[in-house]
Amino acid sequence: MVPSTPQAMRREIQFAGELTTRILGRWSQAWREVLASALGAALAWVLAERLLGHPQPIFAAISAIVCLAPGLPSHTKQTKGLLLGVGTGIVVGELILTLPDIVPLLKVVLAAFFAMMAASSYGQLPVVPIQAGVSAILVVTLGPAVTGSVRMADVAIGALIGLLFSQILPAPGRSRSPKSD
Repeated sequence: MVPSTPQAMRREIQFAGELTTRILGRWSQAWREVLASALGAALAWVLAERLLGHPQPIFAAISAIVCLAPGLPSHTKQTKGLLLGVGTGIVVGELILTLPDIVPLLKVVLAAFFAMMAASSYGQLPVVPIQAGVSAILVVTLGPAVTGSVRMADVAIGALIGLLFSQILPAPGRSRSPKSD
């Protein structure tokens, strides 16, 4: 739609300029953590592939990104929460698998519910119940052989890379002391 008046056109140009400035400002703040996330994901993938022999260590790469995502107040707390949530979800998912074969969707619902309830009881960051629910669903739908110990090993490598990168490459304005991260 074409602006009908010169005034409307100026407002649209001003809005576009302000939007561009906001986006560039956000990119300026995020690029270091985004780069660390991408590089951490690549390193976690390579390590899990070479050290553990996992042909597609997707959870290692994902875990590094979850730990290093831009804007987190504490990468260390995020990493601890990730490990706690994944561990909880794997345990709950494997317990749900011991139930008699029932409607598969019911097992998914039960796994997500009980994993997230257990993880919510810890009083930790939102990443804990989120990862617990996701992990439990993966175990129930794909089976423990595909996602249980393999996922935990990949997550541990991704989390280790996340912790390492968060200490070596802190975000601007964040101190390197453990108290801030």
